[in-house]
Amino acid sequence: MSIISTMDADIKRNEDLVKKYIVIAVVIMAVTVFLEVFLFNFRHWQSVNNTPVIADYIASDNLSAEDINSFRVISAETSPYVEVDGLDLDIENIALDITFPELGVTAVETVDYHLEFIDRGNRNRYSLPGMQFMHLVPQSHYDYPDLYGNARNIRLCFDNLNEGQLVRIEYLIFNSVVPLMISKKRILALFAFIYLLYLLKPGSFLYSYDAGKRSRVRTVSVIALLVFEVAFSWWAVNLNAAFKNIEKDGQRQFMLLAEALAQGETHLLLEPPEALLKMEDPYDHNERMMVCVGDQEALWDTAYYEGHYYVYFGVGPVLLFYLPYYLVTGQHINTVMVIFINAVFIFIAVALLLKEIMERFYSDVPLPLYLMFTAVVSWGSGLWYLIMNPDFYGVPLATAMSLCFFGLYFWLHALKESGISAPCVAAGSLCMAFEAAVRPQFLLASFLALLIFFTRTFKKRELFSKKAIPATMGFSVPYILTAAGVMYYNFDRFGSVFDFGANYNLTNNNMPYRGFHLDRLLNGTVGFLFMPCTVTNRFPYFGLSSFYTTYQGPTGDEILLGGLIYNYSFLIVTLMPFLFRKFIKNRQLYIYILIAPIAALIVMFTDANMAGVIMRYNADFAWYLMISFVIITSALICTLKERPKTADPVGNTELSGIYGKLISLMYWVLLFCYGVFLIRSFLYLFTGMAKPEVNAKLVWHTVKHLVEFWH
Repeated sequence: MSIISTMDADIKRNEDLVKKYIVIAVVIMAVTVFLEVFLFNFRHWQSVNNTPVIADYIASDNLSAEDINSFRVISAETSPYVEVDGLDLDIENIALDITFPELGVTAVETVDYHLEFIDRGNRNRYSLPGMQFMHLVPQSHYDYPDLYGNARNIRLCFDNLNEGQLVRIEYLIFNSVVPLMISKKRILALFAFIYLLYLLKPGSFLYSYDAGKRSRVRTVSVIALLVFEVAFSWWAVNLNAAFKNIEKDGQRQFMLLAEALAQGETHLLLEPPEALLKMEDPYDHNERMMVCVGDQEALWDTAYYEGHYYVYFGVGPVLLFYLPYYLVTGQHINTVMVIFINAVFIFIAVALLLKEIMERFYSDVPLPLYLMFTAVVSWGSGLWYLIMNPDFYGVPLATAMSLCFFGLYFWLHALKESGISAPCVAAGSLCMAFEAAVRPQFLLASFLALLIFFTRTFKKRELFSKKAIPATMGFSVPYILTAAGVMYYNFDRFGSVFDFGANYNLTNNNMPYRGFHLDRLLNGTVGFLFMPCTVTNRFPYFGLSSFYTTYQGPTGDEILLGGLIYNYSFLIVTLMPFLFRKFIKNRQLYIYILIAPIAALIVMFTDANMAGVIMRYNADFAWYLMISFVIITSALICTLKERPKTADPVGNTELSGIYGKLISLMYWVLLFCYGVFLIRSFLYLFTGMAKPEVNAKLVWHTVKHLVEFWH
């Protein structure tokens, strides 16, 4: 009878909980709709009593009238403009609409413009900052100038029109009544953001579930997170049209290698130009740029050796993706798709790896923190940049990351109570060994096997002993086979089993003479970790870093959007691992957080010496610090949760005194960091080398005006 009563009580409690969060969802939706109507559309309510004035304008001399509203640009040497004179008007807003009749009203075209005024406070004409207009984005049709009193003369100057271009001014109205522009996208996005943070806030029912303990809630939550990550990454990776052309040289190298391997060759089937063949030193960048021009241009960023082109990037991605697809279909897989597939693998692998860490070492960590850790490690380890710029260069990095996370997961999962699982250790070793064919920098992670298997090898003799032959073979054979394959591949190309071809790369460095120099260590460390980005008051608010150095030597830098510690300031704790010795009871985990910064520094130094400070290289080392942060934070939380507890009259227990306050503070700080991470990562999608404002115009301008609702 008591069992039935307990079950009924649990069902009733769950029903009440579901009802509570449904009601909260309804309330949050109501709040977001209210904000949409009255805050984000405040310009409508501000202008509701306006009396519109239709402008009577004249066109500049370099605009030829085709009809009353259409003009053709005669000359673009100076900005064409239309002018309204004889005014004495208090301007609250200017409504304009411009189309391109020869392109149609659906053309995704922008018009750069600026306004010039003569008003009560200025007898001489002055300009306001430039703006952009897009016919397909209604919010961009309105401008809100703040002037020195009433306007007397206005010029609308067009800054990016081309000679011969036909434009039509559909309307130009002063003091228009701004329509109510309700955005479903903004409502849904704001609702999802607020509701997500509410679910993850301290006190949420999710905190009653531990990350290291199996439950239906954990399973559903992780699946929901993965579905969202996959859906969002699919949208993000396809955001920028600049990467969708598979025929571009910057996207073709793996495709060309797939064609060559299908023919039984390791060199590309393209013949180098005669000018390159005749060069005394083909790796001299400046000389090559002068000699190899026009139809004699050399293929950029390929290895050139004894009259043949080679791909010096690892052959692994070709064997995993490009070659199988080419052999089956006769077509080439798009590089954007390869990046996306690897992103999906990374999401799954990180979720599995952190689950394994929580179950083994930190089972008391609340489920919401595990979900936040999973998202931050997945995106923050370098994947975000690769999603933003899904080009050929990101393929080895994304592939190596997915293999590394899966490899570490399988190794940890192989540690069974009954011994080491041979299939699991073999799967892990295969992933980790194959890094040699993908991105050799990731081979450093193989040394983590010493930490993972130390006790099982040297104390329990479950590896590399007579009684553990299957596990030993599972660990060793993948490395032996992969090493043999990579060595043969290198020898066939360059006559050396250890030569991957980096020194023969046709890039902006003369690679045979670049060498390794300790002077680049400080240059690389500052650039990779601490370099701030440019912050502006224009969408998307974060710009490219200004990378200045006094290093007296040739170097390369494509650093964007700030260094790793600058962007993720919470990682600063990983640079001071010795402070957390008494909180981390597991010796192997403590050794890991000690060596993580050293491993990251080694990889940073290697990358800075081989190529320079390039943001995509964060994927080579950021994950060391991300996982270290998860370990440190989880250890602190579990240590605090072990402190004395007090019981209330009905038997519930909670942390007493200062410990309860400290752990609550940690939860709130982590939630705040996560919220900032989400906002900043989203804004980062709209900046970078690929210029999304040019290559993803409609999305860029739509999001810009949804964020900057005051424009």
